[in-house]
Amino acid sequence: MGGSSDDSYAGAAWVFTRSAGVWTQQGTKLVGTGAVGLVNQGFPVSLSGNGNTAIVGGNRDNSNAGAAWMYVNGQPRIASAKDVPQDQGGDVFVNWNNSSGDVPQVATVTSYWVWRGVRASGPLEGAVVLNRNEYVQRIFEGQMTNSKGSFGQGGNTPAFSAQALMTLVTRGGASPLSGDIYWQYITSLPSHGLQHYSYASPTLADSTADGIPWRYFFITAATDAPDVYWDSPVDSGYSVDNLPPGAVTSIAAQAQAGPTVHVHWARDVADPDVGYYELHRSTSSNFIPTSSTRIGRTSDTTGVDGSPVTGTVNYYRIVTVDIHGNKSAPSPRASAAVSGTAQYTVADNWNMVSVPLTVSDYHKTALYPTGVSNAFAYQGGYVVQPTLANGVGYWVKFNGNQSVSMTGFVRTMDSIGDVAGWNMIGSISAAISVSSITTVPAGIVTSQFFGYNSGYQIASTIDPGQAYWVKVNQAGKLYLASSGASPQGGPINIVAGRDTPPPPPDQTGSAQWGSTPTEFALGQNYPNPFNPSTTISYSLPVDVHVVLKLFDALGQEVMTIVDETQSAGYKSVTIEGNAIPSGVYCYRITAGAFIGVKKLLLIR
Repeated sequence: MGGSSDDSYAGAAWVFTRSAGVWTQQGTKLVGTGAVGLVNQGFPVSLSGNGNTAIVGGNRDNSNAGAAWMYVNGQPRIASAKDVPQDQGGDVFVNWNNSSGDVPQVATVTSYWVWRGVRASGPLEGAVVLNRNEYVQRIFEGQMTNSKGSFGQGGNTPAFSAQALMTLVTRGGASPLSGDIYWQYITSLPSHGLQHYSYASPTLADSTADGIPWRYFFITAATDAPDVYWDSPVDSGYSVDNLPPGAVTSIAAQAQAGPTVHVHWARDVADPDVGYYELHRSTSSNFIPTSSTRIGRTSDTTGVDGSPVTGTVNYYRIVTVDIHGNKSAPSPRASAAVSGTAQYTVADNWNMVSVPLTVSDYHKTALYPTGVSNAFAYQGGYVVQPTLANGVGYWVKFNGNQSVSMTGFVRTMDSIGDVAGWNMIGSISAAISVSSITTVPAGIVTSQFFGYNSGYQIASTIDPGQAYWVKVNQAGKLYLASSGASPQGGPINIVAGRDTPPPPPDQTGSAQWGSTPTEFALGQNYPNPFNPSTTISYSLPVDVHVVLKLFDALGQEVMTIVDETQSAGYKSVTIEGNAIPSGVYCYRITAGAFIGVKKLLLIR
């Protein structure tokens, strides 16, 4: 808009822009220099389409000779200051649109200067604070070169090699650079007639969970004259380290006394910004580290778990965390088995017991050292078992009520082989309902389960350390599993009946009650496979001559085990395999008209 009569016909022009229906004056009025006489500036006025160039006429300049003035707004504008993606932090992309003076062939703007600022409560320590004119003069004199130096460290500055040259913009005023900001010249880029420019500027600090260190930027469109330039409005941004550190590749765990577990891993030497390591633990082998599995953090490469879960295997993984909070993928898994000690109560006289833990020594004398009898298993009749096994039930006699300690590892599930008829089964480390037991094949029909406490009682749960009688209609497997373990097979079919289990044995292994077996039977040897000895049990309902022999796979006799007349009762005999080779054998009993045959396996 022209005003040719302004200031006694010297004339002037104004630039307005419209936004949301409102016109707003941009800057002060335009009055050209070098006019002669009554000029009538503002007649006429021409504005470029982008609003950055204005031509203002003065038709009466120099006695009506006339003249014209051209005004250029060369201010560049920052489009964004954004973090450089997928890097280790420390840089932002400063992107800006060109100045209207950046025109190929006739460029008024010859370069763009990038400035970085930081707000501070006072001048930064070790920095030389210059005003803008002094600072620009240094740049033109070539005393400042392209530098990525940090505040207080400087760059390649001949006169101030150990310090960063700063300029402090004073408070107040309408300038976009006003405020308590320290500015540092970062670099200059030559103009090239491009529409857009970009520069990756160092930020000196990254955003973290503790806060955002904002950095401020503006761009100067510079000319060859130190006092002719255009500054962009100020923009701000911050950098982020968004690359996680690499995962720990080597980890080991070792159980120690206490109990404690010492965990060791290889240090991350590839990532320069490792902050610390998180130590995670679970009793699940395929666990994914979360806040609930984290048990500690350290900057070292050794961690001590002072409270591992006893009676089971503890699994460990490491997560590396950098100083910006980025977390690595979990390390491979290390494991350490930590044994636990449990107490089991036994009553005076006969008890049905089992081994509910995985132990290092299965001898009866190690597991039940205070028992005053042998341990008896049932295999169609009672047999002495000096070595016990998981999943099997035994009779052991004690003098007085007492507690038995057992040290080992938790068993969350067990599979128990059964035979048609009565079976004594063991337990696992947690109490389970009998209705949760599954079978293979599915649907095996069983009696109710019987526990013993000075007499038989129907049991609704299988408790750790105890044993139970159950009668099944066919051979198969019973699966016991605690909560969280994966059951196998199908549901059990428990049917109440009138049958009661066999009574407890006496100390020699024969029946404690006055009656004799009602039928001939040959039990499966135990253990099987075996090395070097195994026990064979059998039942005789009458006095009879008994012949028990062992044959190899070709049917050739290997040894005669029994050849004598025996009284009625529950019998057992132990054979030694030291003199025979490994392999499959058959043992056959002949007792009157009764003949029974079973297989056994010797493995050395």
